[in-house]
Amino acid sequence: MRRITSYPSGQSLVEVLVAIAVFVVGVSTFVAMLLNAATSERLANERQKAGLLAEEGIEALRSIRDASYDVLGSGTYGLAATGTVWGLSDTPDDTDGYVRSLELDCDTMDFCAVTSTVSWMFAPGLPQSVTYATLLTNWRREFGIGTWNRPYIIATVTIPGNIPALSVDIVKDRLYVSTPQSATGSEFYIFDITNEIDPILLGQLEIGSNVYLDADGFRVYLASDDNPDEVKIVDTTVPTAPVIIGSVKLTGVSDVKGIAASGTLLHFVREAQGNQATYYIYDVATATTPVIVGSTFLGSGGEDMAIRYAGTPYAFFAAQDNSQELKVVNVTNPASLAVGGGYDAAGAEDFHAIAVSGTTVYAGSNLRSSNPELFIFNASMPFSPSLLGTYEIGGNVIRMFSRRTRDTIVAEQSHLLFMATGSSTSEFIIMNVHDDVNPYIFGQVDLTGDATDIAVATSTAYVTTNDPSSAIVIIQPGP
Repeated sequence: MRRITSYPSGQSLVEVLVAIAVFVVGVSTFVAMLLNAATSERLANERQKAGLLAEEGIEALRSIRDASYDVLGSGTYGLAATGTVWGLSDTPDDTDGYVRSLELDCDTMDFCAVTSTVSWMFAPGLPQSVTYATLLTNWRREFGIGTWNRPYIIATVTIPGNIPALSVDIVKDRLYVSTPQSATGSEFYIFDITNEIDPILLGQLEIGSNVYLDADGFRVYLASDDNPDEVKIVDTTVPTAPVIIGSVKLTGVSDVKGIAASGTLLHFVREAQGNQATYYIYDVATATTPVIVGSTFLGSGGEDMAIRYAGTPYAFFAAQDNSQELKVVNVTNPASLAVGGGYDAAGAEDFHAIAVSGTTVYAGSNLRSSNPELFIFNASMPFSPSLLGTYEIGGNVIRMFSRRTRDTIVAEQSHLLFMATGSSTSEFIIMNVHDDVNPYIFGQVDLTGDATDIAVATSTAYVTTNDPSSAIVIIQPGP
């Protein structure tokens, strides 16, 4: 019997096709992996290059900022190099197809938010970009004090009766102001400065004479040309009703010019009259009956004074003496006072203002033509002060205010000296005295009248002037 054997048709062809398909898929996947790896590597390399260019943009901006912050301003820029010096171009720069764009957003407080973006075309229709960002500051500016290098007038105050002002002091939220003798108003005023830029008149008092003042808590000491009551003690506990509670009567007719109060002791200096004493210390613990504890003739009269209390206490005087314009007295023992030393400044002009900060003494003189009016001394040896630096102001230095001596402030604020001057172009001057040897004008404001005194709160300066229309000028750090 014949056997018939059958075999499945097409089996080998199917297997071949399947094998080919598997092979093709495998090869395609492998090729795709190779292509993706190559693409990823290329993209990584290009991103790295773009990142370096973006970082270079940030570093270039820092270099430009360090050279001159003022060239920075809001806008879109590119970079341009002149030799080894970076500069800004008006349009983004292109390096082998990598386009770098620098975006700057600069505010008025010397801060610039910057971004450095590098864009390139990885492939048709596939743009790429890398962005770096940072914040640039004008590190040369004095940030501890805001922008005192650009002070501006924020308000002015007219005193009732439309009279000029002579003297000013601040205690917490109170502003004390005195004026020349007035036939139409008082000579002593108290303002509330809870809102520093909007003083509110609380009270006033008729004194009947020209008045300079110094405040210590709720007591205000008024130095005047009223003979024989040259010094008056005012209680301002009730600011709406200040009252005179005591006075100091001196012999002679010379006027008291400088006054400084501390605790129970009151120091003041007066103009010379013969050989009568010109420097006095009174115990004012009982204000109704002040008691003299010491006095001496300085060899001349005085225009201003300041006390250094740290360690051994000394009094420094701006003297009316062409042979010794700065005078120094040890006040450890008020019963035994005498001039122990000082300094003779070349020229014929007297010192008019003085301020003390630690072992540094600042003195200001009347206008000295082309000679300096500001003098800075090292008084670590008080009786032998050595001159550190000077500066030509171009006008009388009327009064000075050192931030180091009157307020508790951050360190960055301690190197400023505020001055009330008679300069015709800048009656309000701020000196940077961080380097006592090389002081320089940090900020200034031209007022409508001569400045007569100055006091500074945390972020506001109050300048009194001889212009009745703006007797008190309120100045703040500018934008």
